[in-house]
Amino acid sequence: MTRLLYRLLNESQMKEVFTVLQIVVLVKMLPPSDLLLQVFQRVTLLGLRKAVPSLIDVTCKCVDAGLELTVENFNYMQRQLDLLQAPREEIDVFLAVKSRLLEKQATRNEQFDLDVAVAEVEHCKEQQDWAKLGTIFINVCLGYRNLGELNRFCSCIASSLIKDVQETPMIPFREFAEKVCQEPHVSGLDKSLLGRIGISVLFGYYKAQHWTKGRRLLDTLHGMKIHFSTLKGLLGNDCYASRCQILNIAAEIYLNSGNLEKAVSVLKESDWIISTPVWPCDNMDVLNRHNLLCRMAEESAIKNLHREALEVLKKLPGLQNFSDNVDVSRYTMIFNRHLSACIENQNLAVSSNTVDFMTSKSIPVDFSLLRKLIFKLGKNSLWLKARSLYKSAVSMGCYPALQGNLYCRILSIPYSLSEIEMMLAFEMFIVSNAGNIQNPSPFNQALQIVLKRKEEDDVCLSDNDYHAAMSRLMLAAQNTNPKLGIKYATVNVCKEQVFTLDHLSALKWLNKNMKWAGKVWLFS
Repeated sequence: MTRLLYRLLNESQMKEVFTVLQIVVLVKMLPPSDLLLQVFQRVTLLGLRKAVPSLIDVTCKCVDAGLELTVENFNYMQRQLDLLQAPREEIDVFLAVKSRLLEKQATRNEQFDLDVAVAEVEHCKEQQDWAKLGTIFINVCLGYRNLGELNRFCSCIASSLIKDVQETPMIPFREFAEKVCQEPHVSGLDKSLLGRIGISVLFGYYKAQHWTKGRRLLDTLHGMKIHFSTLKGLLGNDCYASRCQILNIAAEIYLNSGNLEKAVSVLKESDWIISTPVWPCDNMDVLNRHNLLCRMAEESAIKNLHREALEVLKKLPGLQNFSDNVDVSRYTMIFNRHLSACIENQNLAVSSNTVDFMTSKSIPVDFSLLRKLIFKLGKNSLWLKARSLYKSAVSMGCYPALQGNLYCRILSIPYSLSEIEMMLAFEMFIVSNAGNIQNPSPFNQALQIVLKRKEEDDVCLSDNDYHAAMSRLMLAAQNTNPKLGIKYATVNVCKEQVFTLDHLSALKWLNKNMKWAGKVWLFS
């Protein structure tokens, strides 16, 4: 807000300056006193006498909302009004505001010098009187509007609340914050500073590995509706924590205190933000988020929460639109490990979603896992998804593509395929050759099936294994609806069995299934 006002002021957009001031004062979001003085100065320099009513109105509202101005400030403003030759009635309104505020300041407890307040903080820490510390905080916030001084004072309070955390199971911040929130005149700034103190205390608990205390503090902030993730912690020496770092630490505290659900919730409520132009972070924050998400996914998987684990993995750095570009191939192992766990636990829906996501992000899928998933989907009669994944697997090179020449069309079936995979291969083969099957002619190509004896990097295949593959091939033909006829034809030079697909059975299959099969198997 302050940067916006200064920008508008520097460009002499006074109408917009007054509009912004009128809006922010409504929510007690007060501008610095120096900025208000510069508004008076700029109005005078531009000779905007007609802007005097707006100037006086904004000043009155700022003062009523709690903006602190000194006698020097008022004298400067009055000189600017005199230079503008402001109307007498406007001057009278201004003087009334000045008198009212100075009288209020005179009756306030002015001995609240900041150094005295710091000494009081030390006394409260020694006495462990956290409620009184809350009262001191409120009084200082009412008496000071210099953010630099307030930040220094709040750092002092945060240090006192963290001090000797090992000596007591309680969290002093809760009693302190409750006392602050009981005050009727707590402003937005006060609550913001309270949240930033809370973050600093949270970091102290994190460094000391007091996970239970950290969880209680987070619950306190949540209960008071303090959105800590959008605030900057007071870490001293003008060093602030990024939003990503704050969220990482909050989630890790929940995780280390045994609350996986809340750890996920903290990140989800902030839309899994990592780094954006508005909320930048450094590479270490990104690395910590990566490690945190991997751990959360692992713990979710241990509890058989595979859907939740996939949700977490999808938010790894580089997989979201707002993240920096990352080589996603580095996630191959973790996603395939997740896919394997889902398949082993028969969670086929999440397994399918995992493959879909990996494919969409160009993360290589382990072909052995993909084949295992297709087999299990078929065994569980989840044919729609099984066919969809098989078609994608063909495109990836997991299965041999269709072959052919002038005289025949050939379907190569690797001996290692299950009967489910063989059946899906038959379906795709028939649909791909539907034109020749439905419109036969003397020059039609023969439809042949070759049961391959050897695959890449295979050792020599035993006859027993090959005969078992032949049995699966026949079973696959029998499992189709209607059944397909496969006739033995010959043995090729590689000693592989060659079969011919019976034309009439293929035609019957097409007549019954082409309506849905064409949509499934025809490649664009």
